[in-house]
Amino acid sequence: MYPNAPELCDGLDNDCDGEADEDPAEGEPLVLGFPDEDGDGFGEGDGAALCALPEGWVTVSGDCDDGAPGVFPGAAVVCGDEVDQDCDGLSDCGRLLDGEVSGEGALRLVGDEYNPLDGAVVIADLTGDGHPDWILGSTQITRGSNGGVYVLPGPLPLEGEVDVEASAWLISGDTSLKGEMGRSIQVGDVNDDDAVDLIIAAPEGSADPGRVYVAFGPLDAGRDLSVSGADHVLLEGLTGGDGFGDGVITGQFDGDGQLDLC
Repeated sequence: MYPNAPELCDGLDNDCDGEADEDPAEGEPLVLGFPDEDGDGFGEGDGAALCALPEGWVTVSGDCDDGAPGVFPGAAVVCGDEVDQDCDGLSDCGRLLDGEVSGEGALRLVGDEYNPLDGAVVIADLTGDGHPDWILGSTQITRGSNGGVYVLPGPLPLEGEVDVEASAWLISGDTSLKGEMGRSIQVGDVNDDDAVDLIIAAPEGSADPGRVYVAFGPLDAGRDLSVSGADHVLLEGLTGGDGFGDGVITGQFDGDGQLDLC
């Protein structure tokens, strides 16, 4: 031990500055830690490389409010309080409306007999322009059951009628599978680049086990895509008829602070 000596991870004050194990030398065994001020097991910020975790530090990041112990990735969502408890940046609450929508103030999104809007519906900013876009599944596009997804770029009008086929751009399914793509749709930042990604399932097909496609955002508004091209990541089931992708959800499931796909 002497002044300006390399600091080692040995619990000693090697450089005689009154502190032990601070700013350890290159090559020392380190652990990446994050301060966890609210004690919920998730830290916040970029963290620091340390010899050992001090009290109140953890190895998992991703907390979006480290002053609120009920807010962390994977936390139970409380509806109506305007708080993002699970830190996914999305609203997980909705309302069930039972009745008939009519009147001049309603916005109507209209498909056609060959391309019905019979799949899932999700709203998210896929293009990264600050306006929410409408993502509409159509499992029977061109009568072939290959399916696809229409994307209506926002902002949309608050009333009137929108012809979806004429106004939207299309992400089309694989015409050889008849997988009914668009039955299940999810969004989320699965590659951690701060852009919304699109997850589309095509679970059907007698010989196909089902597929899930992930298109990384932001997507180019107005540019039609095909899942037969190179614009996506493909996840496949194991055996024919499995229905892989019949339901798709995103969330924080393994406690590592990253968004997971299930």
